[in-house]
Amino acid sequence: MGIMMPSVALPTDAEVVFKGLTYVPIKQLKGNIQLERVDTGEVMSLPTRDFVAFTQSGELEVKNGTWFFDGGIQSKAFDAYSDKYKTVALNRYKYIRRLKSKFGSKRYAEYEYEEVLEEIKVEDNLEKPFSVRTLSRWFEAYKNAGEDIRALIPAHSKKGNSTPRLPNKVIDTIDDVIDRIYMRRERVSVDRIRAEVFRILAEYNEKVLPVHAVDLPSESTVLRAIQRRDPYTICVHKYDKAEADRRFKQFYESDPVERPMQCVQMDHTQMDIVVLVGKGLTAKPWLTIALDQYTRMIVGYYISLDKPSFSSVGKCLSDLIDPNGLVPTFNPPDLLLLDNGAEFHSKEMIDASEEMGCTIMYCEAGDPTQKAHVERYFRTLNTGYLHQIKGTTFGDIKLREGYDSVKEASLTLDEFEAMTKEFFTEIYPNEWHGGIHQTPLELWNDSVKEGMSGYLNLGTQFKYKLMRQVARTVQPYGFEVSGLKYNMPDLGYYRANCPTSHEFEIRYDPDDLSEIFFKDPDNGRYISIPACDQDYTRNLTSYMHRVITKDRAIRKTKNKNSVDRLVRKAEFFEGQNWKTPAKRIFLQAGSSNPDKLIKTAQKNIPASSNGFDDIYSSNNYSSNVEFSKNISVSNTTLNSEENEFNFSVNYENYSNKYKIQK
Repeated sequence: MGIMMPSVALPTDAEVVFKGLTYVPIKQLKGNIQLERVDTGEVMSLPTRDFVAFTQSGELEVKNGTWFFDGGIQSKAFDAYSDKYKTVALNRYKYIRRLKSKFGSKRYAEYEYEEVLEEIKVEDNLEKPFSVRTLSRWFEAYKNAGEDIRALIPAHSKKGNSTPRLPNKVIDTIDDVIDRIYMRRERVSVDRIRAEVFRILAEYNEKVLPVHAVDLPSESTVLRAIQRRDPYTICVHKYDKAEADRRFKQFYESDPVERPMQCVQMDHTQMDIVVLVGKGLTAKPWLTIALDQYTRMIVGYYISLDKPSFSSVGKCLSDLIDPNGLVPTFNPPDLLLLDNGAEFHSKEMIDASEEMGCTIMYCEAGDPTQKAHVERYFRTLNTGYLHQIKGTTFGDIKLREGYDSVKEASLTLDEFEAMTKEFFTEIYPNEWHGGIHQTPLELWNDSVKEGMSGYLNLGTQFKYKLMRQVARTVQPYGFEVSGLKYNMPDLGYYRANCPTSHEFEIRYDPDDLSEIFFKDPDNGRYISIPACDQDYTRNLTSYMHRVITKDRAIRKTKNKNSVDRLVRKAEFFEGQNWKTPAKRIFLQAGSSNPDKLIKTAQKNIPASSNGFDDIYSSNNYSSNVEFSKNISVSNTTLNSEENEFNFSVNYENYSNKYKIQK
């Protein structure tokens, strides 16, 4: 059976303590509980699912009575139940414990349930084991209760009328059909569910005696069975958990902060705009920002054409701690609130945060609401800025219909970066913010006056730790990074005194490939090493180098696959067979020494001529070298009885062999 809609039964005299405040229940609605705050009379509506979750986490406590939850979780301790109920719960838990020990904590397949059921059947000598569906229902209840064993206790105290209105066969069939057909992505109608129930029950009635036949359920009976299901669980099956959370989860304020830089939220987004990055090249830039939760000020940012990496994070942090950066932040943040991207979990990120004295807190995977302030700012950035600039993509293909973002793009990357910085420093900070009831800049300035002062000196070497890191061995030509070579005379010392396979730590700025920074293993300081090709690397970014390298690779592949090149090369090497046949041709032409003939030809080429072709095509040349008349002088072919010599192809071979200068 699927999970039914959760409901809570609270005693009338109960007191609810939630996050240190006292409430009393005033009304219990379908899926919600209305609580009235004792001191102010303020009414709060709390979803039943959250009510139970907060109770399990200890944030909510029910006093003055026992309350019940139809998922099986009850307020009293496990030991307070009768031995009969505890025995049943422990017996059910034995199956779950076996599942977890054999297969780990996950969603189990049917054969895994069957394997555990069969094992315990043999061990306990059971005549009739439980069904797979029953065991899976226990496991779901246990998991949804936060692995609380009280979820396995039979809730007999709240069953009401023990006589079912419908035969068990009908109830089980409806539940089974709902599980199989309704709880999936397709939009199945109630009539389709009822039709399948009718088919199964009709087959059942044909196999049993008339006295055991069951009545077919009405449409309203099937509809009520669906409505008893938890709408959150239905939405998870119909869509996904993220959509279910969006529709049903109650979001609460983030943990309160009392001053600037107490908590900074960081995140990335690909911006809704196309910019010009080169001749015929466009791209959508990525933005990494750091937002102060208290004042809502942008305290650091970085725009890049590369996808997010620690380089992006490092650049943003560099701006954040720079006294001359976007905002004078005075000190690194106490807490960095991050998502679960690989760049935020990197060793470089952890090392940098430790050196800055920051605590890192990661949001739960798939729950962007935990850093709602920065997520909300991305929407402000789009609607208040990006969607009003030429080249915007509007963030929606439907809104972009008929608008060519690439064709309309007019800003270069440098122009866009300058414009964005002005928006961050001049426009947004002076806009009214409903969350803080003033402008971000006003709150920031007021907070600074109240005591934010002094800068944390992180030393001159810290900036290198925020750069991209690679490991390289030193070669005779120096270090090679991204296909570029970097060298200086001092590297000879390290080659001579370190093992050949020793890898050195290299840091570099992806926005400037003209130099890299080598960490001296002796003193830990970073030393600048210039690129060997300074003309190429001057003002060269990692993105530009990648585009150029890709273009070179395409042209190289095109050249290697060129039919003209391959034919020309084949004819060239095939023409190397000219040596002996060519001598025969010249012998037939009346010369006993073809090498001498060519040398004579060289001496007779006038200084003003264009080379062999001019001399060869002239009557003067043919008379001087005394070519036989049966050889054409139209530089097409030399004909003989034994060989047909293609002059236009083999002329290159002749000219190279005998150093004929064109």
